[in-house]
Amino acid sequence: MFHLPLGYLKNGLRGYYEENVYVPSYIPEPNEISDSISEKGYADRLSFIRKTLGWHFATLLAVLGLLYGPLPHIPTAQAGGILLGVLALLSVVRTMWRGRPVEVALAGWLLPLPIGALALFIQSLPDARLVAVSLLVPGLFAMLYGALCGRDFSFVGQYLLSLIASAVMLAGFATALRLTRGEAWLSLGVSTLYLTYFVYDFAALMFRRRKGEELAATLDFFRDPLNFFGYTLRVIRHWKKHKIWSVPRG
Repeated sequence: MFHLPLGYLKNGLRGYYEENVYVPSYIPEPNEISDSISEKGYADRLSFIRKTLGWHFATLLAVLGLLYGPLPHIPTAQAGGILLGVLALLSVVRTMWRGRPVEVALAGWLLPLPIGALALFIQSLPDARLVAVSLLVPGLFAMLYGALCGRDFSFVGQYLLSLIASAVMLAGFATALRLTRGEAWLSLGVSTLYLTYFVYDFAALMFRRRKGEELAATLDFFRDPLNFFGYTLRVIRHWKKHKIWSVPRG
């Protein structure tokens, strides 16, 4: 009787499963590190979320406060270049010391850099204070949700409830301050775009940060927009590997 080697049989079954049973997602799985906060119990995860939300809201307050300070007025293109340079520097620091204690220890010292650069960029915009408030309001409601959710925290719930509450408050501001229709839509658009990015990135951060790295996670919110380009290439490679958009023949 002819016997197949056990290893060959296992590989054959695995291949059959991947080809006929496994259905890949449309986007690649998030990058994970060992012992991430996502692997901890609910109490630890919620504590991490609340501390990070608090730190992040403090950075938004700092940005708004700097707009009332003696910041130099420079053209938007120049301010944008400074902001991109700071974010690139922060990304290099994270890449060089990723996973090492020094990278986490430097977070608190580096945090003033993106705060100042973002305030400088926002101040160069025509509706600077309106943009800043449009970031602060959803940041406030995201933090309040984390504080009041109890044992029912959900990123989807945080996004939807914060979005609705922010829209209502900003609409109230627009009416009370008699903003133009364009200013009202700008405020709502900035708020929605920010909240969409923030909640999505926060959910991904849970797989990339460990307990006690709340300040580093707060810094990640500033530098993660630069990951968009690398993530786009990763998604394309994922689509090609699993033939997500290919039309089956036959």
